[in-house]
Amino acid sequence: MLNHLNNIKHKFSYTGQQGLPENYPIPDAVDTLFYIQRNHNCNTIVYTLDTDDSGLPNPSKPIDVYWLKYDEGKVRKELNIIQFNLAYGYRSWRINNESYQFQFLAYSDQNFFLNKDDAGTYRVYTKLDDQMIVLSNIYVYAEEFGAFPQVKFLEFFGYTVEETFPFYKKLQF
Repeated sequence: MLNHLNNIKHKFSYTGQQGLPENYPIPDAVDTLFYIQRNHNCNTIVYTLDTDDSGLPNPSKPIDVYWLKYDEGKVRKELNIIQFNLAYGYRSWRINNESYQFQFLAYSDQNFFLNKDDAGTYRVYTKLDDQMIVLSNIYVYAEEFGAFPQVKFLEFFGYTVEETFPFYKKLQF
């Protein structure tokens, strides 16, 4: 299914500096739920399912978050405490043994849900434009202003749950 998701970002075209570059790599990590890329470089933040010994999401940390540093030869690196707490980390709430709600620490306006799809595969869902979507990836466009970049917009990529149509949403800030 991830291969289906990988093609979604290529269905939209943008001009100038804004918009997800076509040449950015697509992570191929096992159990990838979604990923985030930024305009600063092609290094990617990957969100994968973290399970316990029984195969259920780990109650204390259902999603593992880490960097794929493509500029260092596709090396996996952990997020530091600042990156986790101010940008790419999340807090989660258990709904039941197989489902979790979560929010990004840097953007708590949007709720996301970790849940199984009809085929039994874990996916991340969110509601945008009154549609439930399966999230594939997010692109963050930010401008550097000192120590903390200022986010100008986010682009959400995925597909609709009901019709499995590609989905795209740009949020300006």
